[in-house]
This record gives sequence, C-alpha cells and structure tokens, in this order.
Amino acid sequence: MIRKIVTCFFTVMVLSSFLTPKKIDLELLKGKWTYKEYNSERDVDIYMKVKDVPHDKGSFEFRENGVLLVKQNSGWCGTPPIHYHTVEGKWEVVNDSVVRLEYLNWRGNISKQLHIVNLNKTQMAFKNYNSTK
Repeated sequence: MIRKIVTCFFTVMVLSSFLTPKKIDLELLKGKWTYKEYNSERDVDIYMKVKDVPHDKGSFEFRENGVLLVKQNSGWCGTPPIHYHTVEGKWEVVNDSVVRLEYLNWRGNISKQLHIVNLNKTQMAFKNYNSTK
C-alpha cells in the first residue's frame, strides 16, 4: 500500500512539473522578434530572435522599462507590397507565462496577451489573445 502511495505521489509530482508554467526570463524576452510561422498542431505563433529586422517583416522589440516597439503593416491591406511602420507601445509581465502588449495600429488601440509556451535564446512560441480597446 505504501508503495502505491509513493508511486502515485511521484507520478503526480512529475506530471505537475510539466504543467506548471515556467517563469518568463526577462533577459531572454528582451530584444527583437520577427514572425517565423504558425504551428497548427500546437496552436502557437513562433517568432525568431533577430539582430536586425528584415525590411519586409514585422516585429516586436521588447526594451527596458516596458518599452515596446512594434513594426507592423501601416494599413489594412495585406497584399504585397506591404508597407511597414514602427509604433511605440508598452509591455508588462502579467504572470509567470503571460505578457501584455499595448500599442496603436490602424484599427485603434490594441491590447494583446501572449501566453508564452516556449522561450529560449533564439525562439519564442506563444498563444496570441487579441483584443481591441
């Protein structure tokens, strides 16, 4: 009986370690991130960390003190050629795995919550929860 209890306890501990969100490492988050792809199996957007943002790509740049730079489509049309411009916004950590972004685009004030599921030196994967204020 004791063996079953111990086995059950360790099983629960191991499983819960996989389900517990990891705390966002702000040093890894800071920098320029550009879109790579959407992973439909995991339902996540994947961004790559870059030194310089290509002229034909949008990006998020997380800076010190919650300063956010968003390079985005300057209008509603997504047909190439796309014209980009950069706006300043703000970002903040909501909890161990969620970052809130606020900025302005052609639709108005944007508030996004990124539920980060993977973050390392070169790649960030997140579920994107958008809302327009």
